[in-house]
Amino acid sequence: MEQNDYNLYSILIGIIILLVTTWYAYLTRSIMKASNNTYELSRKSTITEIHSRFQTSMRELQLKFPHNINDNSTILKDSEKRSVQLYWYLVFDEFLTCKKLSNDPELNELWDKYYIKGVTSALRLQHFHHEIALLLSSNSTFLGEREDFEKEIAKANGGIIPTLDNFKPKIL
Repeated sequence: MEQNDYNLYSILIGIIILLVTTWYAYLTRSIMKASNNTYELSRKSTITEIHSRFQTSMRELQLKFPHNINDNSTILKDSEKRSVQLYWYLVFDEFLTCKKLSNDPELNELWDKYYIKGVTSALRLQHFHHEIALLLSSNSTFLGEREDFEKEIAKANGGIIPTLDNFKPKIL
């Protein structure tokens, strides 16, 4: 074999290696893209599931409220007061999940765009304002997140931490 034959074989082998490498890179990229799409779908599904569970819990809790809970003159039974306290613990769970346990912007958005509006509305209702004021004045640590949770509640209450003395009634 002559030198030119070796050069020709080397060139052919190089071209074959280049084609195989290009095909492998394309295949790898396609697999990674499919994997990323699957991950994104899974992540969105997880966020939807989290929201669905919170809403299911909220609806079950709301069934325990008296029909006239928004009326300030309603006198709540102890079990109904406990349901309002549990509402606030569920709100804390929403806060913790969306703002503290994940850096996911979509979970943050659930809190910032949706859940905080519910908190603002609840704070304008005497029974809800009263119970969160009691919880915030208690020794509850809220899993070590008391300060940040209190700040979020205050933000929803016009920058003021709810107390038993600063209730502002709902404006219709």
